[in-house]
Amino acid sequence: MQVTGRPSWSLAIGDDQQLTMALCVRDASALVVADDGVPPPLLEPLPPAEVLGEQDPAAVGRDWLTWWQALVRFYLDGQDAPRVDTSEGRVWLTERAQRRAAVGDLSDDFAGLAHQPALQRACRALAGEALEASRRWPDPSRGWLGSTDVGTIVREVAAARGAAEHTLTGTVVVLPTATAWWRLVEPGAVLASVGAPPEQVVRAALYSSAPRHPGGADRP
Repeated sequence: MQVTGRPSWSLAIGDDQQLTMALCVRDASALVVADDGVPPPLLEPLPPAEVLGEQDPAAVGRDWLTWWQALVRFYLDGQDAPRVDTSEGRVWLTERAQRRAAVGDLSDDFAGLAHQPALQRACRALAGEALEASRRWPDPSRGWLGSTDVGTIVREVAAARGAAEHTLTGTVVVLPTATAWWRLVEPGAVLASVGAPPEQVVRAALYSSAPRHPGGADRP
């Protein structure tokens, strides 16, 4: 969302099949991930699958957490893409393809996860089914904002932070996961379950993106 013709605040709301696929792998293989910074279980998980063999679900879960964090970083880096019809944009596309391969991708059979063989095997066994399932599910971000008055939130946040409205930027990744869970993962970026409260999530994203000015509040 932006105001055309002049500097404006921005808010991007979307979902991501790669992140949903990773959550499918986690849930279907019953990985143990001891970190409250990751989303709760999917609303519609895949059937349980015996893909770990003798591997410790907690050990593979730690590898999964590292992978998840890399996938989130990859998604957020993609939000700052330059124009692809420029030399800078073409270089960016080449480097992004390399980064995609490094974080592990279905297109190359997860070669980037070779250093995490148990996780790689789980992904190879489940990712195709997971990706198909994610394509069948409705886009969780569609209609997620509902009647949320983003313009009012922008004005309130700008006043609270002592910042110009056009300096506020936010990205919200909406996931098909349970409960009202959400987490700020970096300034301006939030992961949220489909049931998370839009006003709180949007406020946190925009508030955390604002440059700090003397006299502004430290918390939303």
